[in-house]
Amino acid sequence: MPKQVDHIGDLKPDPTNPRIHSPRNIGMISDSLRKVGAARSIVIDENDVILAGNGVIDAAAEAGIEKVRVIEADGDEIIAVRRTGLTDEQKQILSYFDNRTAELASWDAQQIVADLDAKLDLSGMFYEEELLGILDKAASAAPDLDDLATQYGEPQERDFWPFIRIQVSPDTLDYFYSLMEKAPGVDGAAKVQTLLEAVDVSLFDTGLS
Repeated sequence: MPKQVDHIGDLKPDPTNPRIHSPRNIGMISDSLRKVGAARSIVIDENDVILAGNGVIDAAAEAGIEKVRVIEADGDEIIAVRRTGLTDEQKQILSYFDNRTAELASWDAQQIVADLDAKLDLSGMFYEEELLGILDKAASAAPDLDDLATQYGEPQERDFWPFIRIQVSPDTLDYFYSLMEKAPGVDGAAKVQTLLEAVDVSLFDTGLS
């Protein structure tokens, strides 16, 4: 018999959740909960781990919604939430919120790579070009300076900072991106390391700035 769950604090986030919820994404879900209340259900497993709806629970805490009602299901029936008490305008707003908040979340490329390495079958979910687009976008994403400062501390005199800024021509940048697309490696750092080992960096017309 599963234990009683009636508070969002009893639920556990999915440690392998492949979706990334930005502050704007969580904020919009929170706004929707404040304006029209909760409507869509989430999915949890027998251990109270959230399989679908991690962002909703984060936003619910922000919006002050803490109660949970668990409906037991075995997958043989559709669970429909009948949401009452909404005006016609609120019903239309709920529809917009439901679709727009889904668009604002993004994919965690590292988790996708880990799942693919573990032979998780994602066939039929992504076209090949879509999957490559997610992985390439993550690989080419620039590091956040605040995150680097938090991880490594502020640079001190004569210390090496873990990144370097360079100024290059547009043609050189396009050439670099084409090399990055073809370079082996899971993430951007691995690809760059491969390139540095294989390419004469003097070929790049770089200027430190």
